[in-house]
Amino acid sequence: MRGTDNTPRTSPLVPDAVEAQIGRHDWEAIACGCGRDAGHLVDTLWAAAEGHPAAFRALEGHAF
Repeated sequence: MRGTDNTPRTSPLVPDAVEAQIGRHDWEAIACGCGRDAGHLVDTLWAAAEGHPAAFRALEGHAF
């Protein structure tokens, strides 16, 4: 589930350790491989963590 400003995002498909790793970074402060900040990747990271195959492909050429 997408969190609100006051609640963290959670998903029954994503292990707690993965949620913690996604949540611990200041994504806007990380430079992305595409030239933008990495904040635009958070939704795609969640999709990848939930196992959506297209999300892995969508991350190519970005922060990682």
